[in-house]
Amino acid sequence: MLSPEAARQLEDVIPPFLPVQKNITSKFATHPAVHALHILPSMIWAGAIPLQLHEGIRKQHRTLHRLSGSLLMCAVVTMTCGYVLMETRGLLQGTGGPHESLTQLWALRVVIVWFAITAAAAASLAIRGKFKSHRVWVYRHIASGIWVAVQRLLVIVCGMVHFTGLVDFSIERNKVAGFEIVGIIAYAVCVGWGEVVVRRLRHAQRAETEDALTSKSD
Repeated sequence: MLSPEAARQLEDVIPPFLPVQKNITSKFATHPAVHALHILPSMIWAGAIPLQLHEGIRKQHRTLHRLSGSLLMCAVVTMTCGYVLMETRGLLQGTGGPHESLTQLWALRVVIVWFAITAAAAASLAIRGKFKSHRVWVYRHIASGIWVAVQRLLVIVCGMVHFTGLVDFSIERNKVAGFEIVGIIAYAVCVGWGEVVVRRLRHAQRAETEDALTSKSD
């Protein structure tokens, strides 16, 4: 964990043309519980994703697949608790005024609730042995959380707009607005693409079931 002084120095490293608040790192510096409950588990969550999605691991290394799934679900619980902690400590509000901050918080609450619901559905289906439906909800869950990483990538792309003169991201209010807009785009893209994947997966599952029934009848 960075000291407050080191975090403030890091603020100067963030390019001024990026739509990112200068205190995006320093505001967490004095909150070790946030690091422990949200930031560290998010790394575990992201690391478990390939082990969940890789078909070879899922079929040939079931113990590893299940272990990574258990770690992912534990990370979801702690990340959700970490979110609650960040909200109660006022670490999620922007600088656009009370109404804007309240709207932002409600949007984030919907996101975190759906994140938890999809995880609970995936875990429940796996426990009950309904693995086809379990895979569907795993994809939905990953889509509900991976948008954060996509948002960070889009922030870099969005920062290029600064040089066109259309938006001045050196202004703090523009940084906040840009960061939120990019977040909305990232969430919509990830959740939307997740549903496309789910639709294709269900189609493949139905085809597999029909082929199995045809083989039995023959």
